[in-house]
Amino acid sequence: MIAFCRRFRPPIVLAPMALVFAASTAGWAASGDLDSHHWALEAGTADPGYAATEPVSTNLNLDAVVLGCEGDGRHRVLQLQLYTSDQRPLRPLRADASSLRDDPKAEVAIDDQVFPVTLAFADNYAVVADAEDGAVLSLSNRLLSAMQRGGTMTLRFDLVAPASFDAEAVVDLRSTGAQEAIGALRRCSEARPRPEVGAGVVSPTVTPSVTH
Repeated sequence: MIAFCRRFRPPIVLAPMALVFAASTAGWAASGDLDSHHWALEAGTADPGYAATEPVSTNLNLDAVVLGCEGDGRHRVLQLQLYTSDQRPLRPLRADASSLRDDPKAEVAIDDQVFPVTLAFADNYAVVADAEDGAVLSLSNRLLSAMQRGGTMTLRFDLVAPASFDAEAVVDLRSTGAQEAIGALRRCSEARPRPEVGAGVVSPTVTPSVTH
């Protein structure tokens, strides 16, 4: 069980493909203790910006699995964000940096459905997405519906040479609050009224790597 806190992150430009997964949320308040049997929604708001849980099992340095609502007040998307336990890039527990692939790959399996996904990295977290909304990495409605209706989600990764899926994380989609949390976050990404001119704040950008 961990205490999870999502902090401010600037918008992120995914340089090789000019894709963006924006992080316009001003900050994350601590959501309390996380465990693999519960999905925690952002507290203290009727419009939560994230839901977080721990994997049931994993052989990765993975601390928290977060369904995050990202973007500005007018346009938002959902992303699956993976936060590491040691402030280092996502990797199998027994792997060192020298053994990591230059072109890692991933897929998401929900019960009997398999979704090829893009894997993007920045600082101490990674983003998994199967769609692009304009210039923004996002989760498709098909994958979100499978999450909301499914039982088990397995994240599989090919991170270490030679090529094969060498790491995974299993997430319980039937644990306490899971379906309600996913439903609430899907509402977060619905269309919003256009903000007043001059109301937005532009933040700096950083450049991570992107793989398919």
